[in-house]
Amino acid sequence: GVQKRHEETLQAQDEQLVAEINQADGAFQTARQALQRKYERRKARLARALKSGTKTALERIDNEEGRVKYASQKGLLDTERNRKESLALNDTTLAEFNGQLAENREAFVALEASAQNAFRGYGKFRRRLTEPGNVAAPDLAPDEHQLLERLRQLHGKTTADLGRFRKVFLGQFFRFFPLWLWILLIAVAVGASVPVARYLGHNEIIYTHAGIAGGVLLVLMFVLHQLGQRQIATLANSIADSLEVARRQHNACLEKAQARHALEITRIETEAKDRTRMHEQNWQTALDEATERRASWPKILEEKWRLASVRLGKEKV
Repeated sequence: GVQKRHEETLQAQDEQLVAEINQADGAFQTARQALQRKYERRKARLARALKSGTKTALERIDNEEGRVKYASQKGLLDTERNRKESLALNDTTLAEFNGQLAENREAFVALEASAQNAFRGYGKFRRRLTEPGNVAAPDLAPDEHQLLERLRQLHGKTTADLGRFRKVFLGQFFRFFPLWLWILLIAVAVGASVPVARYLGHNEIIYTHAGIAGGVLLVLMFVLHQLGQRQIATLANSIADSLEVARRQHNACLEKAQARHALEITRIETEAKDRTRMHEQNWQTALDEATERRASWPKILEEKWRLASVRLGKEKV
């Protein structure tokens, strides 16, 4: 009986042990399956993260490339537009200045014509208008705008001088009755005086008397002419010198305006080329960097995914 009870006890223990083993194995399998599912979920998340990260990185690269591309294209368009507008403005500025200069030049041409008319009784001064001689060189250092302002002031001064010139009596007298006309009139008068006198019954008048009278009158005209010349010499020379200075300043204005126009064109073109080169370089740099990032970022993300997968695998074990 004792043997039988012992065997029954051992059998019960074996059954209990098997039950406990089966229970432990079931728990292990359950835990293993749960771990496997967790592993699979994390692995799926890593795969999705890799795919999403790659997509996001490529989108970011595309966006950055697009931003630089847009900025470069806009910069190129703006540069070309500014170049054309600046060149047009430069041409307009030159045209406006040349118009003002031409207007001033026409005013001086009219003033010179008036001076020629006012000097009509004195050929010496009229020649001074076309043959200025030794005129002090004017200061041509200022820019064209300052010279144009000086021309306007000089025109006012010359106009005032010409007005004063016309108020000199002898100057105006010989303008309307020049010396050559007096010589002609006196010669005619001398030649005609004796026949006219004899016709009127004055036989005592002879050519000697007429010649003496004509000579005295001619000397008087010469004296008055010289006196008038001395009275107007300062004003006449000042007017002639002013007109010559105006001619030189006009030429200088034209040359300076043309030179400034050419320099401005060079500056505009140089700046446009520099800006174009800068925008093109920025664009090319963005393209190169985008190409390099498209090649490198997937590899970097894949390496991170691989390391994460290795860690995940270790955690699974």
